[in-house]
Amino acid sequence: MHAIALRFIIEAARHAGGEVQEDAERFLRETFDRWIGWHRWLATARDPGGVGLLEIHHGWESGMDNSPRFDRPYSRVEPGELAPYERADLKHADASERPSQQEYDRYLWLVQQMAEVRFDDDRVRQVVDFRVHDVFMSGIMSIACEVLGELADELGRGDDAREQRDLALRFAEGVASTIDGGTGLARDFDVRAGEWVATETIAGFAPLLCSADGAVRRRQWQILRGERWLAHPALRFALIPSTSPASEAYRPRTYWRGPVWPVMNWFVAWACQGHGEQEAYEALRHQSLAQLADLNFGEYYEPSTGEPLGSIRQSWTAAVALLWLDRR
Repeated sequence: MHAIALRFIIEAARHAGGEVQEDAERFLRETFDRWIGWHRWLATARDPGGVGLLEIHHGWESGMDNSPRFDRPYSRVEPGELAPYERADLKHADASERPSQQEYDRYLWLVQQMAEVRFDDDRVRQVVDFRVHDVFMSGIMSIACEVLGELADELGRGDDAREQRDLALRFAEGVASTIDGGTGLARDFDVRAGEWVATETIAGFAPLLCSADGAVRRRQWQILRGERWLAHPALRFALIPSTSPASEAYRPRTYWRGPVWPVMNWFVAWACQGHGEQEAYEALRHQSLAQLADLNFGEYYEPSTGEPLGSIRQSWTAAVALLWLDRR
């Protein structure tokens, strides 16, 4: 997400003009090698086989901590001895909304495994119990490389721009390689077990982030607009829940197992707008603003009632509301 955020910062600074623009563009020039280095690390350490799919070693890396897409990989994690710990996440939400204690033990065990080998990339792959090719992160990587390539062009760094566009294509092709011909959804891959993970979660729409294939995009939108997703009768607002309401894994109040995340709906809509799909963007914008009209700015929302959950007055939800309202 870093390069995408950088693009937004630069655009906002250019809109402001003056010293703000000068400072932002100076920052861009002075730090650009670091952005390139970050992408090169992801493309090597996290995709050593060059298949166009980023490998994660913890669900936290995906941002979707306890998504049911990770249930099977996590089921193979058997925690050893852990030091006593206090969960800070329970200070901001009811325990029923958050990952279970068993899940948290697995989370911390994975961190401990990685710490014991000092987070060395090669050694982590050998010892860690959780290795997943994350299709949604790979879709984000494709977009981010495209964005960084555009910034490289603006700086007159043609070689870097070409490198980033090659990576953008590599990860877009990696995402495409995961699509299930039957369901039309993209899938994660459990490296340890050598098997696909096909739970119906928002990650299945990773091709909407980066695919340039019109047929793929049309099928994905057909699925998303269908009764297992946006047209499901249980939804108060036609917004993308983190897990399909028609899935057995759906839990409407539990973190990434069902609730609607405003930031995720904005991100999917923004990516679609970049592909010229303004109608899709406007549909999600209209429903999102209706949901956020309660002015609670919840971290996430119960899909059937629209009740705000998690921490209230969440800054990234408020930021998304501002982006929806910005018509520049």
